[in-house]
Amino acid sequence: MSKKFLIAAIILIIILALGFIWYKAKQNNQLIGGDRDSHGCIGSAGYSWCEQKSKCLRTWEEACE
Repeated sequence: MSKKFLIAAIILIIILALGFIWYKAKQNNQLIGGDRDSHGCIGSAGYSWCEQKSKCLRTWEEACE
């Protein structure tokens, strides 16, 4: 097996793998931070609704009293 053939095979495998990853990402089509709840809080960013303060907050940054 020649070095040129081996290098071409490796490049082809990398291109195919990247194409597959791109295809799967497009299929999923879910935006990061696109998971707002009924109050508009983004759960994936750590926000939850605080009824007492009537706003979204992160409980480790601000207490909901």
